[in-house]
Amino acid sequence: MIKLIKTVTSVLMLIVMTVSLVGCASEAARADDLMVGIERSLYAPTPQPEEYGEKLTDFAVKLFKSCIASDGKQNVIISPLSLLLAVSMTAEGAEGETLSQIENAFGLSLDEIRKYSLYLLSQNRNLTNKNLKIANSIWFRKDESFEVNSDFLQTNVDYYDASVYSAPFNNSTVDEINKWVDQKTDHMIPSIVDSIDPEDVMFLINSLAFDADWAIKYAASNTSEGDFFIRDRIHRRAMFMYGTEYDYLTDNGACGFIKYYKGDKYAYAALLPDEGISVDEYLNTLDGTRLHKILSNPFRIEVRTSMPKLNLDYCVPMDEILRSMGIERAFDPGSAQFGLIGKSSIGNLYIGSVLQKAHIEIDEEGTKAAAATLAEVACAESGPHKFKVVHLNRPYIYMLFDTETCAPFFIGVMRNPDPDTI
Repeated sequence: MIKLIKTVTSVLMLIVMTVSLVGCASEAARADDLMVGIERSLYAPTPQPEEYGEKLTDFAVKLFKSCIASDGKQNVIISPLSLLLAVSMTAEGAEGETLSQIENAFGLSLDEIRKYSLYLLSQNRNLTNKNLKIANSIWFRKDESFEVNSDFLQTNVDYYDASVYSAPFNNSTVDEINKWVDQKTDHMIPSIVDSIDPEDVMFLINSLAFDADWAIKYAASNTSEGDFFIRDRIHRRAMFMYGTEYDYLTDNGACGFIKYYKGDKYAYAALLPDEGISVDEYLNTLDGTRLHKILSNPFRIEVRTSMPKLNLDYCVPMDEILRSMGIERAFDPGSAQFGLIGKSSIGNLYIGSVLQKAHIEIDEEGTKAAAATLAEVACAESGPHKFKVVHLNRPYIYMLFDTETCAPFFIGVMRNPDPDTI
């Protein structure tokens, strides 16, 4: 088996020779794909990923609460899974307290995340109907001042199936990264980076693309216009899809339902706070253990439902959110411990920023959703009734989750189906 360490070393030697002969690379220089001819030595996936379900759900809820707290007026849609994978790839190069803070914030050890990543990748390869597509990539600066650790790259190839590119980090690299993200998200997220700073030496990117039809589609004849009450007596007009489901969710202060996608591997869930309880008030009472229990124990009964059609885009810088969750040292240029990533003659390596973009479309046919997360590494100096009714006609929480783990991979809040009118 050809090992990445040998290939990276050979490529870096070739880079040094090329620079010495022709000088600085031009703006037209393109990234070198270091995965050509490389076999990924992927390990056997863990057979029982459900053991991490509660931990993953807890992280999803904590991250979502932090996002809501930082942006309490908008519709929010994030992917906890995309963030987890992008930052975990970066954490493969972390040591000491920097690594401990990341693991504590996630509620999972790096070893547990590796096992879960392998499970996800095995699902990606084996499912005939690939509703959820996952891709990871690493882009590092082609420069004598930065020496990447080949063991760090090999670990990311083995456990995250990451593609690796050596690039000049100029405008052509911006274009190539954005083309990669656009392609991997099925054109739902056309770009993730606008420019590259001189201090940037590496980008670690995760992309998710979800596309699935409902197991039972909504009839177009059952879609009609109605009022969505954003608060008190203030409402906006929206197109509502009406249907009948059979998994009812109940909690102290909220109710909801589950709607399955074809194949039942993935599902949509909505939780509607009771009248008089705002979505923020309800969210303050929710934790991962409780949400995991809610999703794992639906009540089988007829549920007459409605939900608005959605088409939303969301972009959120995650730096301050991750700091609020306890990941502080990773963002500190002076004390971050990322020696396992590589060496820079300019200064210490640290996470300069983490950015996530997300998109979701929900209509009569099914759901399309995508997320891309970029981690930038820089250097610096109840009882049964005949039926239940759940009308999502006021702010509510919703999520897409894996029915094996009951862990959300997208989670959002709908406050206003027509935010441009405010």
